[in-house]
Amino acid sequence: MKYEHYAARFAAKEAAIKAIGALGNTLPPLFREIEVCRHPSGKPYLSIGRRARKCLGLAGKFQMELSLAHEREFAVAAVMLSLK
Repeated sequence: MKYEHYAARFAAKEAAIKAIGALGNTLPPLFREIEVCRHPSGKPYLSIGRRARKCLGLAGKFQMELSLAHEREFAVAAVMLSLK
């Protein structure tokens, strides 16, 4: 089923918003500006659109690490955000 994959990607976007919120930033409804992508190796990563980065004050260098997992009806995601 594809539903587990969709749920994990939704959880990843939510985790990214929470990680950004930990910096004291609030994310306006720019959910579509956050995209879950995959490297050729299959490793997932987050891509944040230019408009969202500008809104959040993340114009400089930053790095987000993403971990996804799903099992039957449960999906989880963890995001670690570090500023450079």
